[in-house]
Amino acid sequence: MIHFDAIRDMITDEAVKVYIGKARLSNPPTTNDFPYVAIRGSLPTHYSGTGPDEPTLADLPSSWRATIRLTYAAVSPNQMQWLLPRVRDAIDRKVPVIEGFTCERIRLSSLQPIDDDESMPLSNGRYPIYGIDELTLIAQRN
Repeated sequence: MIHFDAIRDMITDEAVKVYIGKARLSNPPTTNDFPYVAIRGSLPTHYSGTGPDEPTLADLPSSWRATIRLTYAAVSPNQMQWLLPRVRDAIDRKVPVIEGFTCERIRLSSLQPIDDDESMPLSNGRYPIYGIDELTLIAQRN
């Protein structure tokens, strides 16, 4: 989907593992699977006028918005500190590029604090840590 691809393309640090949707991890996950960021979210909501609740009279959609979540995962606080600036600095307050659309500047907001992910034990018996940012991507057709 173009909105997920646009966010992925903004993360230019080749050392960062980026997944769209579910991360592809070993079974069971190992420390080598980390760190990574997974991009997930909603399908775009198309609208006309100034927003979904205020369409133009003809209601011919020319814009869309989508909620996107970035899940950061790491095996240690140090690894998370390495990952966060490489992703956040590449996205926050930046404008994504989507052919045929003009996008608004992204503003990240923390959706969930960093916590242990006890649903995913690693092969060494430890648990990874994760945090989630959320953004709304808004685009108008050129």
